[in-house]
Amino acid sequence: MKKVLSGIFYIIFILAFTILLFNIVFINEKAFFKPNILFLFINIIICFLLFYLFYIVWKKFIKHKKIFFIIAFILFIILQFLFLYAFEVYPSWDYKDVFDGVKADVLLNKSIFKNIYFYTYTNNIGLGILYKFFFLIFKLFRFKDLMYLHGITVVNIVFIDIALLYLYKIFRLYNTNENSMFLLICSFFITPFITYGPIAYTDTFSLPFAVISIYFFLKYVTGNKQDNKLFIISGLFLGFGLCLKFSLIVILVAYIIYILFTNEKIKEKLVIMALLICFTFIPYLNLSIIEKVCMDEKVLNEEKLPYTHWLMMGVNDDGITVGGYSELDFRNTSEYKTKKLKKEYNKKVISQRLQDKVLNKKLLNFYTRKVAYQWGDGSFYSTIILERYPVRKINVRKYIIGITYDMKTYYLLCQTQLIIIISMIILSVLLKRYLTEKEKNILFLNSIIIFGVFLFFILWETRSRYLINFIPVLLIEVYLGVVACKRLIFEKVRRKV
Repeated sequence: MKKVLSGIFYIIFILAFTILLFNIVFINEKAFFKPNILFLFINIIICFLLFYLFYIVWKKFIKHKKIFFIIAFILFIILQFLFLYAFEVYPSWDYKDVFDGVKADVLLNKSIFKNIYFYTYTNNIGLGILYKFFFLIFKLFRFKDLMYLHGITVVNIVFIDIALLYLYKIFRLYNTNENSMFLLICSFFITPFITYGPIAYTDTFSLPFAVISIYFFLKYVTGNKQDNKLFIISGLFLGFGLCLKFSLIVILVAYIIYILFTNEKIKEKLVIMALLICFTFIPYLNLSIIEKVCMDEKVLNEEKLPYTHWLMMGVNDDGITVGGYSELDFRNTSEYKTKKLKKEYNKKVISQRLQDKVLNKKLLNFYTRKVAYQWGDGSFYSTIILERYPVRKINVRKYIIGITYDMKTYYLLCQTQLIIIISMIILSVLLKRYLTEKEKNILFLNSIIIFGVFLFFILWETRSRYLINFIPVLLIEVYLGVVACKRLIFEKVRRKV
């Protein structure tokens, strides 16, 4: 029965991502640019050829691989800091509210727990507390003004690089050290790991927590034995990540589904699930306690946006976004002065919008466009965010930011990467028979997480940058696809010989 269900799941997975890929390449009405399809395919071929050429060079000509790997990592970090210098921006949108609020707390004793922004967006209290921890350290070292921005963006780069180191450790679970180093070097070319360095927000701060959690859970998956410490550590890191980005809840759901499908022992199954759920929610519940103890209950009831608000924006189709942020939706929800009234209003609007789409036979069309709106931007919205309020006006910026003719080459590169990633995810599932049992287990868990993200943002308010903290998960699946393709090619060659 489980085999049948997993087979049905993989069929749905392949269909969903194949339709998505077609939509991104040929339709994608909300793309900043629609790259010429011929150029796009030529670019993809060139990328595959460069990947193959680098693999040959790595295997046959680079003798001191560890030294090469260390040098490559150092060069990558230097590139991150050069990019930070050229593209550093003053905080904007929610990033600005959190940054300014915490800075006022640390320097002017204006507590974040009395700041109206944090009453409205309680989902960012976790980030506010994390910011405060680092800002207090900056204060000890007598940082001044802009140094706080420099400091937090440096911390952001450190968080990104910690995530990458744990991505390497994940590769080591099912690969040789040599191949794992090669795969991580290839990951350095994924643009968001560089372009999101100047944007110190939840998308990147949650990255290491998600990757470390997955690493410890995969140690159980690949070792196939129960070690309660793995689930405690995995749960705790996921819990801390959840305090920063609620969308990480799909990882916990994926863990539970994986255990239900793969573990035959009922007692063991229940113990693992209990440990994961309890230790994931310990940090999250502590955050809720802080919210109740430190914040005014009356103001919280008046200002806090309920979860239904994000679900309401998730069905917004205002011509500007498809299921994305809406300033009008925010203003309308804010007019209601209690949490209960806000929820009732949100539910009413959700019901009305869905009914309208059903009556006009536009429901399927809406969700097809919404998925493409999120998954179809290879720049992950960095071109827009990096355009706002630059710290330094350097000429090279025009090749990356905004929606201009100059940045078309960069956007073509981003879209090429995105299409390769989605194509290899599809191939990893199609060619899973070429994977080892250990690799198949990783593929199954990974596919559940990816499909969970896909479904979560069908319901929730969406934006392409919300995929940032799941990029390592996508890359794990991409490289399983590469492994499967390599074995398929070698098998074909052997048969001919």
